[in-house]
Amino acid sequence: MQPTYHTPKEAEILTSSTPEAPLSPHWAFVVQLREGTALTPEGLHGRLEHVVSGRATLFTGLEELRAFMAEVLAQGTPPHTLMQGTDSHDPNHVSKGDAP
Repeated sequence: MQPTYHTPKEAEILTSSTPEAPLSPHWAFVVQLREGTALTPEGLHGRLEHVVSGRATLFTGLEELRAFMAEVLAQGTPPHTLMQGTDSHDPNHVSKGDAP
């Protein structure tokens, strides 16, 4: 099954990585799973945080997790958001330091 890309930039970001690429902190995320989460695409429930920007969201499935990662990586990390939470209109958005 081929992944669905919502923008050309997202497709470029998600398909251009190579095994030899460096492990950049700008591509680092922390995934916190809820206790008892099933490790299936539909069963994943938890919180995802982009390490450099502090942007975070709650997710209820692999697609939501993947979509948030793609959104953050496509936007890049503006210098003024480094190590700060960012505002979001997403009702699942969690600021840095908030816990589910």
